[in-house]
Amino acid sequence: MKQINNIKDYLKFIEQRHANNSLFFRGQLEKFDGFPPTIARDSEFIAHENEMIQETLQKKYDEFNNLDTPLKKLAKMQHYGIPTRLVDLTTDALVALYFAVENVEDKSPGNIYIFDEKGYSINSREANLLSLIPFIADRDLNNVVLEYRKQYNEIITLNEVLNIIGKPIFINYSVELEDSNPRLLNQLGTFLICTNKFVDGKITDELMSLEKFCPVEVIRIPFEYKKEIKQRLDLDYDINSSKEYPELNNFADYIKNKYKTSLPVDVSYSIVNIKDVSIATAKRKSITVELHDQSEIDGIKNLVMGIMNEYKNDTDVIWMYVARNTDDLIACNWFLICQWINPHLNKKYRPTTLGQFESGYYWVFSKSYSIDSDVMQLSFENDDKTLLLSHKEIWNDFLKVYLILKKSLNEFGWDRFAQELNSRKSEISKLYKKLQNFGLSHNKDFDDFLYEFTDCINEIDNLHYILDNTSIQISGKQFLVEKTFHRSDKKISKICTEISQWENTLQIDE
Repeated sequence: MKQINNIKDYLKFIEQRHANNSLFFRGQLEKFDGFPPTIARDSEFIAHENEMIQETLQKKYDEFNNLDTPLKKLAKMQHYGIPTRLVDLTTDALVALYFAVENVEDKSPGNIYIFDEKGYSINSREANLLSLIPFIADRDLNNVVLEYRKQYNEIITLNEVLNIIGKPIFINYSVELEDSNPRLLNQLGTFLICTNKFVDGKITDELMSLEKFCPVEVIRIPFEYKKEIKQRLDLDYDINSSKEYPELNNFADYIKNKYKTSLPVDVSYSIVNIKDVSIATAKRKSITVELHDQSEIDGIKNLVMGIMNEYKNDTDVIWMYVARNTDDLIACNWFLICQWINPHLNKKYRPTTLGQFESGYYWVFSKSYSIDSDVMQLSFENDDKTLLLSHKEIWNDFLKVYLILKKSLNEFGWDRFAQELNSRKSEISKLYKKLQNFGLSHNKDFDDFLYEFTDCINEIDNLHYILDNTSIQISGKQFLVEKTFHRSDKKISKICTEISQWENTLQIDE
């Protein structure tokens, strides 16, 4: 799966990966599991497929009488919402993108599924047969052969039926279908025709699964960018509801929504942390923000600029890191990063700028936060009890090594310490790496506590860099090592105290 936040990157991605391919696309909300045909979404529908078709043809005779093929009749039924075995597709990447972002109120991401499959003509024997099957009540194979001859005035053999009935097919776009479904022209729309399962020499009422058709790409449009992309599709490409649904009533809805004044987006958030990261020449702040609910990108940008404005008067540089939720915050999976630099700050003291400049700020918009969040959830699989016990086991092993190193320095001198550290270097590094495998906690306070294990062991793991640095005199190395042990003693004391507190909180006993 690939996350994309704008139309330019979307078209570029498709061009780079599939420039010379004839593709089929489907856009829909991610929350819908797969894309079964409407007839298969209710067991009562599929059980009465033929009856629904015959009643429709009988009671709406004038609507369907002028359509000369079963496929055209199915396409018209699909247009008016009658359950069929057709699955809507398009050959236009931008149309699929529109359908993925069409519902901007629903907070599910929009997905575009891309298929690189053989397409069949609407008049091919495969399309003719598979679209005829639902019109036949008695699906005995010999009867299917007879009905095919009646409908198309041509012979089809039993072996041909057996070969065709075995798989669903993709239909190439054709203007001929416009008469039955006027939307297809604007949507460059077409269909996938599902087929029945064939068991013990008989055509059953059950449809074959579409799982064999795996998309070659799945592109996710996060909720935050859906509205912005929908607006750009309208302004830049004239792709909108009035175009995709050309009926007059849909055009009226489009006009009303387009010129309706939008209310400002109210984004719920918390400022989690404000750090003073000043240097002697410039006052700097780092601000971390957690969002409490999903919101559109414009609303989030306005929120960020509003918070920034509160700190500009007494600050030269501000960085703001925004996470969509607590889990993203814990994993530092930033939705966006914003930077403001006082334009009057001396150029010598200006930090390296980030991302793109817009409205007086530098912006970095993550191109993978949504996908990263899915992957990151694997890191939250262990419960807090397991996490603490796993960390404690590593911690006890580390303390043994730590006490040996400290004793060698205090009692046996520098040379013995250097020798001991070199022999323990690999062991310490392995302990540090093991901590990375245990995952994260949904509880931020607990997760911050677990990080203290990593931070402390990392200090000792880095001691060998001091010893290996040839630019530092022995006396300087000794001073840095002693400072490291001094800091580590404080951290170890704090961790050992807090372990007991967390054991009580998590109800862990011996």
